[in-house]
Amino acid sequence: MSEKVFTTSELKELKEFEGRQVVLVAKIGSENYNLHDETSDEDYRIYVLPTFEDLYGGKRYVKSVTSETVDYSVHDIRDLAKQLMKSNINFVEALFSVDLTVKHDVVEEMLKMRESIAKMNLPYFYDACFGMFHNKLKHFESSSRESNRYVVAYGYDTKAFMSMYRMMDFILRYEANGFSSFVDAIRYSEEERAYLLSMKHGRFTKTEAENLIQLMKDKVQGVKPAYKGQPFQSETETELNKLLFDTVKNHIQH
Repeated sequence: MSEKVFTTSELKELKEFEGRQVVLVAKIGSENYNLHDETSDEDYRIYVLPTFEDLYGGKRYVKSVTSETVDYSVHDIRDLAKQLMKSNINFVEALFSVDLTVKHDVVEEMLKMRESIAKMNLPYFYDACFGMFHNKLKHFESSSRESNRYVVAYGYDTKAFMSMYRMMDFILRYEANGFSSFVDAIRYSEEERAYLLSMKHGRFTKTEAENLIQLMKDKVQGVKPAYKGQPFQSETETELNKLLFDTVKNHIQH
């Protein structure tokens, strides 16, 4: 018997996932940046509270489901805390999602402090973004597979190019607004959207793309001191840890 794959609407209505209480359902990816188009996937991240069995066995539940209509991954809420404290932009964005289904008070509290969470560890945040850029760069440089529709259409992976540009641009935009607004740095206006999507749709030759990425990389290196000079926000870490600890504790006790 095949496993049931939930639709987007069903995901938002879920109260439990395999016996674990759902606390948050967040859409991730291109729509959060206003860069979605007809080729974009529906991708969600779901967080659940652990069961007593999970705690007793030292288990952190995780599951990924991929289908033709929607992809989603399910994570223990304790992992969200670790992900946020590592300042990974792909996990921080869940708190700023344009499609957020909140099912527990703990999430409401986290949303109140999301700007503080986003800039909790800016030196590490810079390194994490730069690391993701280099991972995309490796893919960009080696992407010649005939199965890659962007390579087939434009001669190189234009989607990876746009992703690299966006990652570098985010670092610049976040520093430019004084680390005051994560959402303003990550989300594009309609005019900006048109420019970035044109990258994905073959506006630049591969040589032009490589030159532009190098230019952005140089600019990002220029703001490195601004990130590295920011102190780690230990008060935010303590508050976040206590919030999630108390939530899990109360959930198990009741």
